[in-house]
Amino acid sequence: MLRKELEDAKNALEKVGKYAGEKFRYAYAKNMDYIKAEFEKIKEMSAPTEEFKEYQQAQIKLVQAHADLDDEGKYKIEDNRIVMKDTAAFEEDAKKLDEEYTEVRTAAVERQNEIVAYLEKEFKGFFHKIKEADVPKDMAAEEYAAIRFMIESEEEGK
Repeated sequence: MLRKELEDAKNALEKVGKYAGEKFRYAYAKNMDYIKAEFEKIKEMSAPTEEFKEYQQAQIKLVQAHADLDDEGKYKIEDNRIVMKDTAAFEEDAKKLDEEYTEVRTAAVERQNEIVAYLEKEFKGFFHKIKEADVPKDMAAEEYAAIRFMIESEEEGK
C-alpha cells in the first residue's frame, strides 16, 4: 500500500469500527495507531519553516498595504480577487518580496516535492492482520473489500 493510500485505509477502518470481536477490535485499534503515527510524521514533514511563515506574513502585510477598502473597511472583491489601489505598485512590491525570499520559496517547493515523493512510496509500516475467521460475519461486502489489507491471506497463514 502506498502512503498516499493510507487515508483510504483510515476511512475504511472508521466505517468498520462498530463491529465486535476481540481480535477484530484489537487489529482495528493497532492499525489506526499505525496510520495515525504515519499521518503525524507526514504532518511534521509538511509544516512550514519559520522562514516560510515569515514570508507568508510579509505577503499578508503587502496585501493589506495595497488593498482597496470599501466604506466598511473591508477588502473590495471583484472576480474573487482583492482589488488593489494601484495594481502596478502592488505587483512591483510583490516581485521584490518574491526576489527577497527566493531561497525560502525554492526550499518550500523542494520540500513539497519531497513530500509528494514520500507519499508515492510503499508504506513500510506493519499492519496488524487477522484471520478470515476473525472478521465479523455481519460485515457488508463493501466494508470487507475496503479492509482486505488487514486480513491475512491463506498464503500468509501457512
